[in-house]
Amino acid sequence: RMNTIRLTGCRPEPLLSYLKALGIFRLVAEQADKTARASWRDDVFVLHTTLSEVELMTFFTERYTPTPIVAPWAGGSGFFSGDNVKAVNEIANSKSPRLALCRQVIGQVRAILKELGQTDKPEDKDVKSNLLRVYQRELPDEFLKWMDSAIVLQNEGQKFPPILGTGGNDGRLDFTQNLMQRLVEMGFAGNELVEESTDWLKNALYGTPTSGLLKSAIGQFDPGRAGGPNATQGMDGDSRVNPWEFVLMLEGSL
Repeated sequence: RMNTIRLTGCRPEPLLSYLKALGIFRLVAEQADKTARASWRDDVFVLHTTLSEVELMTFFTERYTPTPIVAPWAGGSGFFSGDNVKAVNEIANSKSPRLALCRQVIGQVRAILKELGQTDKPEDKDVKSNLLRVYQRELPDEFLKWMDSAIVLQNEGQKFPPILGTGGNDGRLDFTQNLMQRLVEMGFAGNELVEESTDWLKNALYGTPTSGLLKSAIGQFDPGRAGGPNATQGMDGDSRVNPWEFVLMLEGSL
């Protein structure tokens, strides 16, 4: 039996919301219900699935396995000297079965960088090109799905699909670093998710009002929440992010 679930928190715009909807559909179809279908009705994303609304929530809070989305070719990604490595280390050292693939990819990347003696981000275009091809040859297909979304390898050099900036970053904002931070903040590296994660997920899926959004950068995907002048009462506002939305958005970019 197919259930029709209206995800009223998923709209065609801004871009974050559109990609979030695609991420939800992709993950459900790949990890929970291979018969799932989806459509847009009256600017609302509709999921057709054997899962009930309760089972959909349970899938994301208890069974969803994050795609290994990292950018070990860019400064600020957590793999080079001077980078913030806290989130990468927490995922690499976690025991959670849900992060097994992420741990595997982080371990393989670190081994490749060590073998090549690459401690700083690659500045030379030929060095970077060679590093990307090593990744393409040696890392698992689950990672290559992400890499192929962020970078198009050519005979000489590479191009970047604009939806993901220049290889998974918007200037100094590294999307993958932020995704790993959001996973850690939600408790994926521990034994269970934090209590707030359920309310954040309801907000992401259905637009249910919630408090406690995180003070983090959102980048180019949701300008209305980027903060700055006139973003709130007073002169200036902070950027606010629902961690589930950021994670599902990047999952949808694939």
